[in-house]
Amino acid sequence: LKTFKLEKDGSFEQLTQKLAVNEAAIEVFKVNEALNDSQVVGKYGVLVIRKNSLSPDMIIFKNGKELEELHFENYSKCIDEQILDTLSYSIYFKPLEPYLKGINRIYISSDGVFHKLSFSSFYNSRTKKYLIENYDVYQTSNLGLISKAAITSTTTGLSASLFGYPDYDYDFKLAKTLTNENTQQLVAKRFGLVNLAKLPGTKTEVEEIASELKNNRWNTSVFIDQYASEENLRKIDSPKILHIATHGFYLKDVESDDKFFLGFDKTTIKNNSLLRSGIILAGAGPSTQDSTNTNSENDGILTAGEACLLSLSGTDLVVLSACQTGLGDEMGTEGVAGLQRSFTIAGAKNIIMSLWPVDDNATQFLMTTFYKNYALTQNPETSFKLAQLDVKKKYPQPLYWAAFVLLKTFN
Repeated sequence: LKTFKLEKDGSFEQLTQKLAVNEAAIEVFKVNEALNDSQVVGKYGVLVIRKNSLSPDMIIFKNGKELEELHFENYSKCIDEQILDTLSYSIYFKPLEPYLKGINRIYISSDGVFHKLSFSSFYNSRTKKYLIENYDVYQTSNLGLISKAAITSTTTGLSASLFGYPDYDYDFKLAKTLTNENTQQLVAKRFGLVNLAKLPGTKTEVEEIASELKNNRWNTSVFIDQYASEENLRKIDSPKILHIATHGFYLKDVESDDKFFLGFDKTTIKNNSLLRSGIILAGAGPSTQDSTNTNSENDGILTAGEACLLSLSGTDLVVLSACQTGLGDEMGTEGVAGLQRSFTIAGAKNIIMSLWPVDDNATQFLMTTFYKNYALTQNPETSFKLAQLDVKKKYPQPLYWAAFVLLKTFN
């Protein structure tokens, strides 16, 4: 298989020293084993590292294809159709249990299909509890980042930049909102969305968050309607919080018939995963009517590639309150080439993102509940879990409370 090595990011010994006695670091990796000249079988390996580990414990999943197809289809169906999932826990997590005695906090660096799983949503049929009730689970793109992480506090003041309720039909050239419904449908078709209707819940969401933060002496800047633009997002400079509530997208492929797609040759986009995921902001409708549009500075489409260039080196928390912001092309142990990697490169310390389409009202409730706690404690981990558990009480199915995951970047 593969020799466990943290390379220049840090050594195994440094990682074990960073872990507390109640913590475990989990590395998931995928390998392809050649059976003969024409057949290859996929397998998954999982390494579990604890505080006093002399070497990693390893678990092998030999049924890689079943994990990626049959079992993942069942997982997705249960989430989407709100069916109690009595299988996924035993398939994806139970083999790890013998190595997690005394552990209640887990850092996971995933690979392959494991990127698409919200571990907190796994239901243990034996205890009749979800995994979130027994473990704190955090994603990370690379375990080596833990070993080099320093205990630091950001010097950024209590500032928050909140983007929501973008006017997708605003034409910046004409300085007015267009009413042509075909504009929305064109954007929707190109970015894999059913429609690009406005999200009124996001307006309420950012306004309630701003109110909660202001009550706790935070300085807030709210950008809605045409002001929730790519141009304004580029101007921000390391607020402690960056919150973006809008539509997100991730394209496995580009299905447009146009030779050019948002100013790029279609082949370029197909070969560059950072151009196939992003978030949609004000003005996206009019700008995408022209497939050769080159005004990428304010076209309403912030790609993952553009997000890398945002100024977030002092930002404690980025919240992507949008659908599928956690998805992207798999890069093995380097994580996912998408928005999560881009905001990490930009400097964010913690990122909250989603793995599947989210209900507008449930998301609004989750986010406002989260910020009530975070405004006081400035602790994203505890605040996030408490918010998820509160949503779980109101909306018991994982579809509503498990879509979002917390990624720690250790920047």
